[in-house]
Amino acid sequence: MSTQLTERPVTPTEQDRTPLVRLRGVKKYFPITRGIIFQKRIGNVHAVDGVDLDI
Repeated sequence: MSTQLTERPVTPTEQDRTPLVRLRGVKKYFPITRGIIFQKRIGNVHAVDGVDLDI
């Protein structure tokens, strides 16, 4: 006589999940320069500015 137990996987609710990685206020700028020898920074390209991310 054998008894088999089958367990259902427990899925956490949305409130129980904690993110593995949390980023807040991420900013990434790339410089815009002018000139070949003496490169002068004339501005920035704002690729990302103030982004929040949870993974």
